[in-house]
Amino acid sequence: MFDEYLLDIGYTKEQINVIRNFSNYSSSTLLYNIKNLYNFLKQNNINNNEFINITLTNPSIILESIDNIKLKLYELNTFGFNKLNSINILKTYPYILDISTERIRTRLNKFIDLGFSKDNIIYIISNNAYLLRGDFSSYKRKFDFFIDYGYSKKNTIKIFTNISELFDCNITIIKNRINDFKSIGFSSSDIINITSLIPNLLLSNSNIIHDRFSYLIEFGFKDKELIQIIKKLPILLKNSYFETLNNKLNNLIKLGFSKDNIIYIISNNPYILIYSEDNISNKFNTLLEIIDKDDLIKMYINFPLLFGYSLNNILDKINYYNKIKLDTSYIINSKVLVFPLELIKARYFYLSKKDNNYNNLFLEDYKFYKKYKIKTTELLEGDF
Repeated sequence: MFDEYLLDIGYTKEQINVIRNFSNYSSSTLLYNIKNLYNFLKQNNINNNEFINITLTNPSIILESIDNIKLKLYELNTFGFNKLNSINILKTYPYILDISTERIRTRLNKFIDLGFSKDNIIYIISNNAYLLRGDFSSYKRKFDFFIDYGYSKKNTIKIFTNISELFDCNITIIKNRINDFKSIGFSSSDIINITSLIPNLLLSNSNIIHDRFSYLIEFGFKDKELIQIIKKLPILLKNSYFETLNNKLNNLIKLGFSKDNIIYIISNNPYILIYSEDNISNKFNTLLEIIDKDDLIKMYINFPLLFGYSLNNILDKINYYNKIKLDTSYIINSKVLVFPLELIKARYFYLSKKDNNYNNLFLEDYKFYKKYKIKTTELLEGDF
C-alpha cells in the first residue's frame, strides 16, 4: 500500500526507499502523514514533481503536523508575504520548516533593523530563503563593510536586495574584487559607482576584470582611456555586453575604420558599443550611397555621436543642407548634424530676411542670441 501510493504520485522505487528509511516510523504511520501532507500541499497548488522534490530535499517535513506547517506559512503571511511567495519558499527551500516561527520572526525583524523595507525583505527571502537560517552576524558584517567603504546606506540596501548572494559570499572575495579595480587605477568613488550599477562584478571570477582590460589594452586603448570609458559606460563589464565586444570592434574595422579611429570614436562616445552591428552597418552602408567612403569615415570621426542618430534624422538634415547648397565639406568637417532640423530651417528663414549671412546658421544658441538678440523659442515660433 505504501509503495503503491508513492508510485502513483510519481516516486521511483529508489526514492521510495529514501522516504521509508529516513526514520524509524512504520510504513503505515509514514503513509498516513504523507497523505495528509500531499492533500494539504495539493490544495496550495504544489504539483506531484514539486511534492516529490520537497519531501526528498527535507524528508522530515513528512513528520511535521499540518498545523505546524500552517503556522510557519502564517508567520510569513503576517509579515507581508502573499500566499504564492510563501508556497514558493516552501518549494525552493523546504528546510524552512526546520526553523521555529520565533526565529523566522526575529530574523525578518533583524533585516528591518538594518534598514531594509518589508518589500525589500520579501524580495530577498523569496529569492534566497536560506537567509532565514544562516549566520546573521556574518550578513551584518558584510552590510557594514559596504557602509564603511563609502557606499550610501540606500545604495547598500539596493545592492543587497538585488544580489542577495552577497550575504552568503565570503567577504574576502568582495575585498579582492575591489582591490582588482584599485590595481587598474579606479578610485574608491569610481568603484562604488560601477559596482552599484553592476553588483554582480563583486562576485565575479578574480581574472575577469583584468582579462577584459588586457583585451582592450591589446587592441590599442590606453589605461586612462579605458578607465574613462568604463566610468561613462560601466555596463561594458557585464558579460552580455563584453561577449559581443570583439564582433563590434571587428565590424567597425570591416567598415573601414582604423584601430586609431575606433579608439578615438569609442573614447569620445563609448555608447556606440551598445548598438548592434546591424544598426551601425545598415546606417553606414546607406550613407555610402550619397557620401564618399573616406568622407563618411571622417564625418563619423569628427562627430562620434552620429552613431546614435537615426538614419532618417541624418538623411533629412543632409537633404536639407544640400537643398540650401551648404558645402559638403562643411557637413563632413563640422558638427552641423547635431542641430535640430526645425531650428536650422527657422534660422535660415530668419537670416534670409535679415542679412543673408548663412555662416551664422550653426552658431551656438547664446552666440546667435548675442548677435541677433532673438531667442531660440522666438525663432521656432516664427515670432520675428
